Amino acid sequence: MVYTLFCMVFHLLIVKGLPIKEETQDEQPLIDVEDHIKDEYASDESLKIEIHKKISEIDSYQKLKEVRKEIEDRFGKMDEELDIY
Repeated sequence: MVYTLFCMVFHLLIVKGLPIKEETQDEQPLIDVEDHIKDEYASDESLKIEIHKKISEIDSYQKLKEVRKEIEDRFGKMDEELDIY
């Protein structure tokens, strides 16, 4: 499966001659949002990882509300930057 996908991509890029877009350092994100959790909110790295995992599981508005409630129950009110993230 992976090999087949690799061959397809290789064919498109090399054989068909499609340009390869290289990332540059000048590219900016679509929106300016903090993507880290401040030490003031949770100082333990394992807790920060757990929060990041919870946030990455959000796939619906209902899940967003559940995760927000769980995080606020455990760590206190989220600041605006974390709420946007």
